Amino acid sequence: MKKVLLLLLTFTLAISLCLVAGCGKKTTTIKTEEGDVKVETDKDEGKVTIEGEDGGKVEIGTGTKIPDNWPNDMPIYSNAEIQGVADISGETGQESLTVILTTPDSIDEIKAYYKKELPANGWTVQDSVSFSDKEDSFGGFTITKGARNGNVTFGTSDEETTISIGVYGE
Repeated sequence: MKKVLLLLLTFTLAISLCLVAGCGKKTTTIKTEEGDVKVETDKDEGKVTIEGEDGGKVEIGTGTKIPDNWPNDMPIYSNAEIQGVADISGETGQESLTVILTTPDSIDEIKAYYKKELPANGWTVQDSVSFSDKEDSFGGFTITKGARNGNVTFGTSDEETTISIGVYGE
């Protein structure tokens, strides 16, 4: 948990650095009690990358891509733009991968896609939740497959749906 908080604090600093940096790519190393954290801002690609000594990495911005170690059996909604990714390894060696996407598609389309694709890829939907009011809708699934857990959450706001997909475990 400390590392996640540290990464969030570092992210705040990274955004500040990005605003000050101007253009191009800039790398800064921040020394902390828990080790060095490398913050790279790339204004040309529109992304910020934060990496810890243990290899944990968070990328945020429009220049991000699905991580190479993303599981083949976890579907990514195709009509969506990647907004950010996180690849974090904890002290236990377990990996946590998260991808955040946005799409103009409706929440009903997203739900239908994942209700079909998750089981088709061997995932078991443990819980499902949804909520709507006049302006916004939210929903999500908690899922398992073997020793892995995950979640898919989605919410609409301002004519756009945000999808967050997380996979945790081995």
